[in-house]
Amino acid sequence: MNWNIKNTKGASLIEVVISMSIILIFVSVSVPAYRAVREKNNVNIAVTSLVKSLRYAQSMSLANRGDGDWGVRVRTGEVIVFKGSNYGNRDSDFDLILEVSSNVDFSGETEVVFSKAFGIPDVTGSISVSNGVSSEDIVINEKGTVDY
Repeated sequence: MNWNIKNTKGASLIEVVISMSIILIFVSVSVPAYRAVREKNNVNIAVTSLVKSLRYAQSMSLANRGDGDWGVRVRTGEVIVFKGSNYGNRDSDFDLILEVSSNVDFSGETEVVFSKAFGIPDVTGSISVSNGVSSEDIVINEKGTVDY
């Protein structure tokens, strides 16, 4: 059996155009999906950082570390754990600053202070973390339990 096959040394123009079209369609679909996943991930990272900071500040208060209250303040791009009765009167030597995406917004309670030895928060309520694509709420109750 003799197959008559021509020796070709490359792809035709039509094959190249079809291949490029398929790649272009794939990229145009995947880039927006990737951006949405990235933005949701930024919110998840900010929520995790805030929850861990709240629990850390409460544990420092319960352990009576530094013989004072401990708190957390949030602002664009940062979650700050501080020692003191409020952020304005804190001891900045003890500040622990966690950076989060600057695209993430915090709303609701922006500062929570836990009382020395008891770990009771000075405020209760929720902190909303959002960026236009994704949003999550963190709730702090009167006993200091952090839920999200």
